[in-house]
Order: sequence, then structure tokens, then C-alpha cells
Amino acid sequence: MESGSPPPTFAAVIHKAVQLLGASESPPDKWISKEIGNRLIVATLVASVTFSAGIALPSGYNLSSDPDPGVPSMLHSRGFQVFVIFNGFATYSSILSVLTLLQAHNADLRKAKKYLKLAGYLLSTAIIFLTVAFSASLILAVSKLKWLKIFCLCFGVYWALAIYMYSSEWLFQGDMQSHN
Repeated sequence: MESGSPPPTFAAVIHKAVQLLGASESPPDKWISKEIGNRLIVATLVASVTFSAGIALPSGYNLSSDPDPGVPSMLHSRGFQVFVIFNGFATYSSILSVLTLLQAHNADLRKAKKYLKLAGYLLSTAIIFLTVAFSASLILAVSKLKWLKIFCLCFGVYWALAIYMYSSEWLFQGDMQSHN
């Protein structure tokens, strides 16, 4: 490639690779396009769920007859505050993942891989934050029963760690190493 010339397009790189290798297998462009599409579906679902949860808050809102109508009824509860913070992080992280994947869809191969890796990080973060937010809402729902509250806390920590370990493997290392 000459200095000053634009990088080759994704399709041109794939076409050249297929010609050089004489490959009849599925070219990397199909793999990366499929991976982008799959992650785009997951990121969109996470964005939709977290957005909906942010509007339909746990425990609802104060009624018009209450002193603060329209204000979330559990506003001063720490569990509610944890829910709001982590649900907000999950929403914004998943939206950024969607935007990054849309950018990857139209990029050349080199940039598409970078966008895919960044989107993987954002999506993994969103899923973990979603797990924490969900755990916080469960704890809010059972807050009157101390044993169940402790169980939900332990259960939530366990699954957040398990999801972190699984998603970091799936979204960071496994797929990128085998297709470089």
C-alpha cells in the first residue's frame, strides 16, 4: 500500500485474500458480518430492557395525592439508588455498543475488528451492570425478609461474577484470536 493512499475497503481485502488462498471456506467478512449482526441484536435488546426498566421503576411513583407526586416512591432507598445508577450505566453502555456496531458494519476489515472489540467491551459491561441493577431490584422487592434479602445479594454477586467471567471470554478473547 502506498503512503497517502486510503486503506483498502473491506470487500477488496476479502476478495484479494480469497484469490491468494484459493479458499472455498467462509471468508472472514462473512464471519465478522455475522458477529456484528449477532452482537447488534443482543446490544439492542439490552438497551431496550434497561431503558424500559428505567421508565417503569421498581416500586413505581408517588401518586398525585402524595406529598411529592410523580417522584419515585423508593427514591431515598440505597437499593433503589444502586438500581438507578447501574441501570443507567447499562443503558448508556449498550447504546454506545449499538452505535459502535453500526459503525463496524460500514468499516473496512481492520477497523471493523477494532470496533467489534470495543463493542464487545461495552456490551459485556452493559450485561454486568444489568445484572447488578436486576439484583438491586430483587433486593428491593424482598427487603422486608432479611434472609431472602441476603440470599438475593449473594445470588446476585455470584451470577454477576459468573457472567463477567463468561462474557469476557466470549466477547474479548475467544472470537478475536481465532479469526485474526
